[in-house]
Amino acid sequence: MPYAGAFGHWFGTAPQFWLNLQSAWEIRIAEEKAGREIAGARGPHGVVSTYSGTMEFGVLGFSTAKAILSLGRSSFFLENDDLPQGRSELLQRDDLIPSFGFVGSNYDQTRVLLLGINPGNGPRDDRRTPGDERMMPALHAFAELPTIENFKSATEAYKAECWHWPIWKRHCAEVIGSGKLSLDEITYSNCLPWRTASKSGFSEIVAARAATLYVKPLLDELKPRLVVALGKRAGAIVQTIETKPAQVLIWNRAQAATLQVRQERADTARKILTTLDRDHRL
Repeated sequence: MPYAGAFGHWFGTAPQFWLNLQSAWEIRIAEEKAGREIAGARGPHGVVSTYSGTMEFGVLGFSTAKAILSLGRSSFFLENDDLPQGRSELLQRDDLIPSFGFVGSNYDQTRVLLLGINPGNGPRDDRRTPGDERMMPALHAFAELPTIENFKSATEAYKAECWHWPIWKRHCAEVIGSGKLSLDEITYSNCLPWRTASKSGFSEIVAARAATLYVKPLLDELKPRLVVALGKRAGAIVQTIETKPAQVLIWNRAQAATLQVRQERADTARKILTTLDRDHRL
């Protein structure tokens, strides 16, 4: 907002007040647009696809993802688009493509959602990793032509690669193991589906937009019993949403595995197992 400083001077308020006001207005407009896009993707009966009256779980997440593609990256970011700098042309194109994680084929049996913060940028700025070489073509195809089949291909490509990533080896594998789960029994996504130069340090305005434009519609579509937020910031974003899932647990993903960190993770692991056992008895 170019006149925030002037307005602040004239009205005796801080410039941030006007920036927040503009952001709230833009979020409202984008949220209304997202609602229309999701409703259109779901069709007249409110679902993406049906089979014998039951949701086809292979396409859960599709309507929210399609709406995000329609909204575009600019709906999440202000003038500073927070794109990684100094990247090769190929990686610059990759950085403009959102990723939506995956929905396991047996997600309906547990309804557990693992929620990270946002996609990583990879270790290099000059070329893709081998995993991205395998995964990114499918993500580009869905972004260019957002059909259900392309969405399935994109999420399967993501699922095939994600368990190789450091965050999975350090955290997700332990979370999944604590609940005696498999990849097919969970959904994984991020609060913000875009790569950023600031990595997980994107602004609070962007975090608010991510909560409103992506996380809330995703939760409405997936209807998880349990959300495991990977880190405090992911947990804080979920907590801003009025209609939260039945239970939200925060996994401590601190780099240094101190005794306290290990104890917190063990406590969370016990809660995951207890929650799933309770749900299975319902």
